[in-house]
Amino acid sequence: MSKINQIQNELRQQSGEKFQKLADAYLHKKGYEQINPIGSVIGADKVRKGTPDTLVPLPNGKYVFAEYAAVNDTKKGAVYEKLKGDLDKCFDEVKTKISVKKIQEIVFCHTSMLSPDEEDLLREQLIQGLREEIEREKKRDFMHD
Repeated sequence: MSKINQIQNELRQQSGEKFQKLADAYLHKKGYEQINPIGSVIGADKVRKGTPDTLVPLPNGKYVFAEYAAVNDTKKGAVYEKLKGDLDKCFDEVKTKISVKKIQEIVFCHTSMLSPDEEDLLREQLIQGLREEIEREKKRDFMHD
């Protein structure tokens, strides 16, 4: 078995808790600093509710949201449904307590494959969420003029 296949198999077998910690370490290695693992319990392989799973403040005052999915469900579309729900929550300012306009980037790390159409649907949902925020911002500006 090639080293890549071995790594992929190991990743697939990771629990959600361990995968989140691994993904946070990966993001740090890629240059993201000040990682705040909202969805992890520090010092334990446990997860807790939190949106996003990890929050990274940036020097420009904006944020990177990271969402993780260690979905071992073989049902077609399971990882897509998980990520779609996570994306919905990222745009919910009541849940995140952060304005959508302060989100610079949303990173998804997952252990399963997305089909091209699922990838496209997530991208469209992301674009739609940003468009809706821009429209809300325009309305607020108009109301204050």
